Amino acid sequence: MRTFPRIAQLYIVSVWLIMATFVVSMLIISFPPLDQMILWPLWVIIFIVTDYFEVEFTFEDGNRLLTTVYEAFIIFLVAVSGIYALPAIVIGSLLTDGLHGREWYRTLFNCSERVVTYTVMWAVYTSIAPVGGLPFVGPFGLLALIATVLTYYILNTLLIGAVIALTMGQPLVQVIRDAYSKVHWVHFLTLPLGAILAALWFVDRWIVLAGVVPLVVAQRSFQALAAGQLESRRNTSLARQVEQLQDITTAIVTSPNPNIVLETISIRLAQLLQATSSWVVLPDLRSSQVAAIHGPLPPWTATVTNDLIAQRPHHLVRLDATELPMLAWGTIDTTVQALVAIPMALEQRVLGYICLAFAEPIELSESQQRVLLAFAAQAALVMEHANLFEALRHNQNELIRSSKLAALGTFSAGIAHEFNNILAGILGYAQLGMLSDDRENQRESLAVIEQSCVRARGITSGLLAFARRSPPQRRLSMVQDAVEAALVLIERELVKANIAVERNYGPIPATICDNDQLAQVVLNLLTNARDAMVPHGSGTITISLEPHDQMIELRVRDTGSGIPEELLEQIFQPFMTTKGALGGSTTPGTGLGLAISYGIIESHDGTITVESQVGSGTTVIVRLPIVAESEQDQSERVVAGTLPELCILVVDDDLQVLNAIGLLLTQHGHQARIAESGAAALQIYQEQHIDLVLSDVVMPEMDGMALLLQLQAIDPHVRVLVMTGQMNTPQVEQMLVAGAIGPLVKPFTIDELLRTIAQQKPTLSF
Repeated sequence: MRTFPRIAQLYIVSVWLIMATFVVSMLIISFPPLDQMILWPLWVIIFIVTDYFEVEFTFEDGNRLLTTVYEAFIIFLVAVSGIYALPAIVIGSLLTDGLHGREWYRTLFNCSERVVTYTVMWAVYTSIAPVGGLPFVGPFGLLALIATVLTYYILNTLLIGAVIALTMGQPLVQVIRDAYSKVHWVHFLTLPLGAILAALWFVDRWIVLAGVVPLVVAQRSFQALAAGQLESRRNTSLARQVEQLQDITTAIVTSPNPNIVLETISIRLAQLLQATSSWVVLPDLRSSQVAAIHGPLPPWTATVTNDLIAQRPHHLVRLDATELPMLAWGTIDTTVQALVAIPMALEQRVLGYICLAFAEPIELSESQQRVLLAFAAQAALVMEHANLFEALRHNQNELIRSSKLAALGTFSAGIAHEFNNILAGILGYAQLGMLSDDRENQRESLAVIEQSCVRARGITSGLLAFARRSPPQRRLSMVQDAVEAALVLIERELVKANIAVERNYGPIPATICDNDQLAQVVLNLLTNARDAMVPHGSGTITISLEPHDQMIELRVRDTGSGIPEELLEQIFQPFMTTKGALGGSTTPGTGLGLAISYGIIESHDGTITVESQVGSGTTVIVRLPIVAESEQDQSERVVAGTLPELCILVVDDDLQVLNAIGLLLTQHGHQARIAESGAAALQIYQEQHIDLVLSDVVMPEMDGMALLLQLQAIDPHVRVLVMTGQMNTPQVEQMLVAGAIGPLVKPFTIDELLRTIAQQKPTLSF
């Protein structure tokens, strides 16, 4: 009660004092006669019986209503015992609330409210009802009943509504209106029954027993109605859950990636059932792997999940707080009050378990359990298809990657030589800059070092493009960039073979394409051209780019030995080669390069053809459609311009990278906050206002994905840019799917960093 507002406390005390005044006044002014005092024990017992058995109604807005039939007994007492029933009402009310275990101040207020209401009802009744005769009979008796019922309803609603309004800070009129819409039908049913019982009392007291039957039926009707409403809400909730589960199923069916399927299931199901955390367990022959974690993971997760799998592998399991395990230090994890594990079963196999932890106890009806098991079965089927698709894609990627690595192995010596040259230049100019005191010389040395780093980045980008396992990523690009990326890898080998490269680049527009895949095509063509000219001891490769009939035309021409006419129609077939043992040549070859290139160009809706003449050379012609970016893409492209001052949190486990980015951002007018770990980043984000987070992907203890999920739990609108040395890795893909606003590829210049930040301007709150 001390937590109530002061005015509410004064109001409650005032009601207490009024009750005390009424009871004391009755005892002093008109002491009860003996026949009324004899009835008090009976009245107390009946009051307790009619008021103790409550029926709870729960409404859609979450409010609850506890209903009894004691109102009928109040009307009965007004006509039978009058003011002398006050002691019985006081004792009965106190005993009933005591049996329910209510707080003392609430018990005393309920008693006071009933005494005050009853006293005013008695005064209204005696002023209208005729003296003598049966109560509530005749026109004045009916008028007395109506007036007494209205008095009860109005005064009861005002007294209780006032305390609710004062304690909750709500308008009194709104409280009364809500109360009327919920309880008026209850009073209009029970109060007339009390009047009938009072009339029967004066006719024949034994017949009152028969009149009690409708009252019992009314109480049972309340129970049936409450149960029906509860079942109706459950059915409505179940139907809503079925619809939402169907939406989740639709969402996971569209994704062929098993990790994304699991993450979607974990997050969406936790949101649907209002779980504090969720995870998916994938059983293994040796151990269980916990995946797709959403929210804080309880420390006993692995132990409990393994026990559930061993005990009931095909059943939905629900554990409450008393059944959850004891932690190592001997205390129960009070943050988790219930655990639900749903098996994803496919026929006789269990692919995994969806586990949900709840901060409050949860009850699942049989219907809800059946729905969840059916959803889990659908999820298992989607998982099976996703696993099969992933295995197929993995095998395809391995074939392509084998071709890539074979080419990289051929050029590795030249690439190493190129890197050594770059490092020699960086080292030399770094030493020159350190030895010189002239600021201009130091600036020139730093400029050369910067250019060398950009050149080295081009080589590493080319290496990653060919060596990594990467899904197609199409974006607005220049085909010329793909050509140059391939030349970086092979040009050293061409120089060693006395092969010159001529570039004839015309003005061509950008197009939507996968530059990494196109670079692989160009590298395959350059490799074939080199191998065709090596026996001659020298030669020339001519690369031309020009627009032609709404297409970009790439030509790679060599001066090699050419291809016989009878083989031209077969060169795009797998394992068809004119090199190595298969082609009767000493030059190694697998017969996969052109087959893979054909598939890549065809997937871009382009064409690849070959023109060749034995003894004169070969020309490969690649035509790609010019695909402009959509209006949505254009709207998302933002010119960097001048950015307002931002507070940017940089997270990276490499201290040199961290400090460098922080200092560069500070030099360009931003507030930089740096964190060497995910835990430190979370603390900074909670303590300060952060406009943007730059996060590394691979970090110890808490990686970029885990940090992103924790930040989203703190702030659903958090903006995170992903810093990574390798694009298109599964970790980067998962972060982008989970809500990261864009990638930033290391190493990057400060201009590239600021440009990338500016491109996110529509989503940032400046």
